[in-house]
Amino acid sequence: MTQQTVLEQCLSIVLSDDKSTAYLEFSKQEEGFTCTPDELEKFIASQGIKYGVLREALLVFVSHPETYVKDQYKIAEGIKPVPGTNGFIKVLVGMDDSNERRPLEAENGTVDYKEVTRLNNVRTGQIIAERIPPVDGTVGRAVTGEEIPFRPGKEARFKVGKNVVVNPDGSAMYA
Repeated sequence: MTQQTVLEQCLSIVLSDDKSTAYLEFSKQEEGFTCTPDELEKFIASQGIKYGVLREALLVFVSHPETYVKDQYKIAEGIKPVPGTNGFIKVLVGMDDSNERRPLEAENGTVDYKEVTRLNNVRTGQIIAERIPPVDGTVGRAVTGEEIPFRPGKEARFKVGKNVVVNPDGSAMYA
């Protein structure tokens, strides 16, 4: 029986759900199990692990395989995808959001509550807000060599009200 066959009988590869990490575990315990780093690398390659093999981890495993009999041991790590960022609406008209809004108090002690709300007036054709598009993420790489797609960012949407128009390409909102 060849050493490769012994490795196939004793060891198995377990992948994480997203295939970004590969673990080595014993599927069958054999007394006096040994292998070389080259034999272990060939076994791992034959099991479809092509990317992110941790060479130092293989050397540690080969030097003391008996310590990993009951555990999974990480032998390869891919690159996790980076999700995209969502788009957003950038408001270009100043909004008076100060907490210092107090009703105007006259000298005689009466209060004018109409003065609490101060509106910012805009001119016809003035840009009110612009839509900032989402930014793409980064593709990851599985230990099997496949690309792991990223989650794209979501588009921001204008909620158009009365007396407001959106330009033809949908990137800005005008009065």
